[in-house]
Amino acid sequence: MSLDYHVLVQGYVRERLTQLDREIESLRVSQAGDTKSSAGDKFETSREMLQQQLDQLEAMRAVQSEHLLALELAARERPSDRIQLGSIVALSDGRTYLLATGLGKVKLSDAETLFVISPGSPLGKSIYGLREGDACQLRGQQLQVTSVR
Repeated sequence: MSLDYHVLVQGYVRERLTQLDREIESLRVSQAGDTKSSAGDKFETSREMLQQQLDQLEAMRAVQSEHLLALELAARERPSDRIQLGSIVALSDGRTYLLATGLGKVKLSDAETLFVISPGSPLGKSIYGLREGDACQLRGQQLQVTSVR
């Protein structure tokens, strides 16, 4: 079952990468089609704004690529009864977590949401190495591990 979560989240990130690639390509086409007008300042301002948007999209793409790499590495980990990189963890707060990278909330379907967290996050640090039935404290709240896959 945990392999399915890994595959679904990787697909989610790949879709985001595809969307960013489309947006980047669209901006590049716009940039290439921009012709210099008699209003030179307007042209330069427009080109600079396009370049800033392009730089921002490329930075977002780089972040998503890092998330995908971290997810792929986490999926390679062997299952364990202890929480480790790649574990799918259900906690007493009713949420399910994938310990891999700081991607955040991922809606897998209308009925299912997964929280993809980094081992270095406060929650990741609190639960790392725990087993089913163990408890941890986070911001004054006690959480119990209800399952580890």
